[in-house]
Amino acid sequence: MSVDLDVVEARWRIGLITANDLRGVANELLDEGVSTDSLIDLFALPVDVAFWEGPALFDRALSELGRGRMTEAEAARVLSRHIARGVLFRSPRALPSDCVRSLDSLAHGISLRLVLSALRPR
Repeated sequence: MSVDLDVVEARWRIGLITANDLRGVANELLDEGVSTDSLIDLFALPVDVAFWEGPALFDRALSELGRGRMTEAEAARVLSRHIARGVLFRSPRALPSDCVRSLDSLAHGISLRLVLSALRPR
């Protein structure tokens, strides 16, 4: 399985990845072969320190990967499309009910206006 860094950054930007999740995210990225010094440092942090120092390290890791500039509106667009692809192409892990829950979570994470704007055809 390959990791979609756009989706990871979008989830972080909107708040669907919290400071408490960052060590696990770093672990998953490292397992997928995505590696930066900051990701390694983040994964190596003690659990009780990760909450406080993890966000800055994760932002630095995104920067080291040439990312980290996604706006909330761009993040909404990326996640909406990602969820829609799950419905359209019915990946084995994406049941329609899961997609609806994901959109609901996304809508609660950001304003409904941004979600509707992201779903509007361009």
